Amino acid sequence: RILEWIKQQPTNDWQYKVASNKQNLYPYPSFSAALQTHIRTLFKKPIAQILCALERLSATKTFFYINERARSKGNYVKLLKFWEQVYMDKKIVKIENTQNPELDGYNMPAGSLLDLEFPFSLYFMNQINSFKRIYEEEIAKLQEDNERIDEETNELYDYVIEDHLKEFKDNILTSIPLLKEKDSPFEWEWASELYFNDFVTIIASKDGETKNKKMLASILKLLIGDKTRKPILLHAYWWENGNEVLAQLQLAQMSPMIIENIEIQGNVTAGGNFENHLVKELIKLMLEQIRGNFEGAGNSHSIDKWQHDVTKILSLVSKVTRAKNLPDLQLLRIVNDLVATKSIPLDSIREIVQLVLSSDEQGVLSEKFVSTVLNKLDKLEQNEKNIIPRRSFIMRCLALIPIESEVRLSLYEKLFSKEPFPLMGAIIERIFLKEDRDMFFL
Repeated sequence: RILEWIKQQPTNDWQYKVASNKQNLYPYPSFSAALQTHIRTLFKKPIAQILCALERLSATKTFFYINERARSKGNYVKLLKFWEQVYMDKKIVKIENTQNPELDGYNMPAGSLLDLEFPFSLYFMNQINSFKRIYEEEIAKLQEDNERIDEETNELYDYVIEDHLKEFKDNILTSIPLLKEKDSPFEWEWASELYFNDFVTIIASKDGETKNKKMLASILKLLIGDKTRKPILLHAYWWENGNEVLAQLQLAQMSPMIIENIEIQGNVTAGGNFENHLVKELIKLMLEQIRGNFEGAGNSHSIDKWQHDVTKILSLVSKVTRAKNLPDLQLLRIVNDLVATKSIPLDSIREIVQLVLSSDEQGVLSEKFVSTVLNKLDKLEQNEKNIIPRRSFIMRCLALIPIESEVRLSLYEKLFSKEPFPLMGAIIERIFLKEDRDMFFL
């Protein structure tokens, strides 16, 4: 690049210009020394501009990373050649509009000095991301066709998305020739793993999760498997689900052992639904804390922290589409409501939690569970403060228990066999709206 730059510079009378300029000539003892200084200054400018351009693309450290491995691993030699090929592309490593170097150097944009492994991955990531808006517009257009929508999920059928991604991928490859060149490193499984590592590094640096790169990478691999090695599919997934993945990352950080156990076992859970497994395990952990902790002088502080963590979990899970309607969440809300009353003894709450954890079908309210909670609530002093958690529990039961369940009938029996309490009108209305109107108004 430097030699090419020199060839483009004018050669007429350059020695005369040095000799006729007192500022260039006088500081030096001889004309030859002045010429040498002038030549060094000429060379420094493009070198500084190129180094600046490389740093802004986070490509300098990548060169040393690849070059070091190329000495012992033959496949890295090809990757080094690809780095050099991209480097020589003046449309990528631009210096024409770069300002002249100053004593203080150049201003570097935030997030550009990263330890990356794949050649110019930051550049390619930005290029692919430039198609995000087009992708979103095309997906929105597909969603206008009801025949492409799955009635159960209210989302596009998987095959519709897959067909669209094939066409979308071809359009990107046409627009970014380096992605589709013969024997492109993007097609090498080991090299695409390097790109994925860089993708995670860049995402983590933007969202302040630098310390959790490994966990973010693990979550993405659990969610989409081999698609992590297909850059365009990886980007498309992130465009649609990035916020959900970051929410899952924050959930996983609350108990890193969940991810570690999955990796040790080599699989997720029945059905392969990582999101549900993560949330269920976290809820189970929170309930077990109630059963085993909160003893001694720090009892109040421990309970406050527990409630803070539960609130955080509920907030984060609301962003995770596939897990936000889990029955387990309703159970956690119920226990949280009971704890929040501060009127129910901790031993009574432990008894309730034990019923949940020992149930064969966790996430489903048993008749014994409902009866036990109502009995505990009935024993509280009947004032406005204690009526609110009772009403809240009943409303949650009505939302969670299937209408054909015997547990629901048992709940009705308990409600209507006792004296009504304030605020019960909304509960009765909820029951009548849920049940078949013909049953009541024949």
